[in-house]
Amino acid sequence: MGKDAFVEVTGDSFEGEKALRMKSFSKTACGLNRRYPTLGKGKRIRAIGDLLPVKKGGFTFRYKLIETKGDNVRFYVIPMGEDNFETATRAIYVLPKIFAGDGRWHIGAIAFDYSNLPDVRSVQVAPRINEGGEPGPGEVIFDDIRYLEKVGWHLRVEDIKLIPDPDNPAVSGVIEIEVDNTGDDPAPVNMSLSSPDKLTFSPLDLPESVNPGERVKLKWAVAGLRSAGSRISVRWNSYKDEEERFELVLRPEVKLVGFGPSETVLQMRGEYELRLSLANLGGAISGPVQIEIDVPQTVELKEGERSLRIESLNPGRTEFWWKIRPSRPGIGTFRVKVHSKDLRGPSEAEFTAICTEIPEEKSKLRLRSGGLELLFPENPFGYGLCAVRVESEGRMGVIPWLGMIVYLTKDGERRKAYFYADRFTLKGESIAFKARHTDEDGVNWDLIATFTPDGNGQIKVDLELNVDKPRKLLAFHGLRLLVGEGNFGEAYDEAVLPGIYYMESPETSLDTTFSDPPYNDQHAPHPYKVTAPVMAVRFDSGLVGLIWDPLQRWDGENIAPSSLFASPNWIGATLPVENPTPEKVLFQDEHLLGLFLPSIPKWVKENTLEAENPYELKPGKGLSLR
Repeated sequence: MGKDAFVEVTGDSFEGEKALRMKSFSKTACGLNRRYPTLGKGKRIRAIGDLLPVKKGGFTFRYKLIETKGDNVRFYVIPMGEDNFETATRAIYVLPKIFAGDGRWHIGAIAFDYSNLPDVRSVQVAPRINEGGEPGPGEVIFDDIRYLEKVGWHLRVEDIKLIPDPDNPAVSGVIEIEVDNTGDDPAPVNMSLSSPDKLTFSPLDLPESVNPGERVKLKWAVAGLRSAGSRISVRWNSYKDEEERFELVLRPEVKLVGFGPSETVLQMRGEYELRLSLANLGGAISGPVQIEIDVPQTVELKEGERSLRIESLNPGRTEFWWKIRPSRPGIGTFRVKVHSKDLRGPSEAEFTAICTEIPEEKSKLRLRSGGLELLFPENPFGYGLCAVRVESEGRMGVIPWLGMIVYLTKDGERRKAYFYADRFTLKGESIAFKARHTDEDGVNWDLIATFTPDGNGQIKVDLELNVDKPRKLLAFHGLRLLVGEGNFGEAYDEAVLPGIYYMESPETSLDTTFSDPPYNDQHAPHPYKVTAPVMAVRFDSGLVGLIWDPLQRWDGENIAPSSLFASPNWIGATLPVENPTPEKVLFQDEHLLGLFLPSIPKWVKENTLEAENPYELKPGKGLSLR
């Protein structure tokens, strides 16, 4: 199996002197089969070797689970045909993650019945790591595997968790225990909860038994103040005279979810909310939390303190907000620092916002195509900010900049820069902007952005990026369209990214109604998943979006730019999060549509925004996006 996984005989056994140990250090699959001959798929063979010539029954086994990713350590019963190849659906027993690392032996039992499947001749037992479930490190010891004509019942506990009451999260909630019966008789529910920490429990409509193959969630109401270290003991009969136990230790787990203003572009004389979202993902109240914010010189803090001390955070999400008002045009960065002994993950976050004035009636630089109009106000930091208007609806959104790059310096440090032009050129009905960024190593990045109306309600945008010395590029984001900014915000009627999303209000692009995590999140999908190169948002009678050429050779060789879609926008204000859902992110009052380079998946991992392997950008061989 190689250096990443192994199977061996060990002296750590449940009974006797030997047992079977399996370990995978990574995502490598690891397993053991019985020995049997084959002549090839579909070719009948008389001999079955060490396969078991039964079609019904079950197995019991002992196991000590040392490590699991969650559901990747398994015990299978595999039905085999007359060719000694797998021929029907496996019976599956997932070793419960709650036992990982407890150092104790546990019992498992699994029933199977292939008596109505004529193609099945025999079965084999197959312990496995990373052959099913989420792959990752795993380690287990198996012992005392036995075949039985009838297993009886087995109550397997999949997970035990506490769900805080949203209205009173520190002192009330629900203990939810997910169980299933992997045996062949009804399993009695004989389970008790206790705590030495003055917590009380009340069962909520518990069933008397669980039928074979049935999965249920058993629930108890829990009451009492849950401080750090509070313990809940669970005991249950898992199999005949076998008793299992598990102790749930409640601890706080504070996480910085997101930080930023309600909109990306802040207009002069407007008032906005600066928001901070913290989550206590644990089951107990936290200790003190210190919050410190820093606002840029372009913004005035109207309401709220720059430094806050919170004595405790209840389980669940807690939102903090400050009132801010732009004081002068410019590009500024908001920053926050969070201090707590219970904090897990990043303690700092920042958000770059643009303060500007968009005098829509007085803007001299504008483009019109049918009912679509772009307005380019002049700012001290240059041209590039753009208001997007539709004749029937007014303001439909904002383009915050001409382009944005993320790159590595010669010392390997990550840097980000935004493009604004200090000049423009009129060519007939077209406007061409020229912008330059000179980086820390003296390298010049030049961007030319050309806007050309077609007269039929569309405006063509051509972007060309060049450097005068080699650079390692992590991302080049072309125009981003922030739909709803300055008008209807996160409201909408319909939104679409063909092949990925067709949304109607009030759905979000992270909803789990139609797809479970991680598949609900497709904010930066593989380009081949997008069935038509268009994305759009409709509100009332107004509709705006982006159309692009998926076959364009953006560097003269490679095709398929990457698309970016978030409705509402959660990308900018949310810290990196695994398997995002609406409950795990901070939404802004806008919808995000965009394109970026280099492409997924050659450089960029799907649903991320920067290259894992930097793109080597060279002088004389620039990038184009249109």
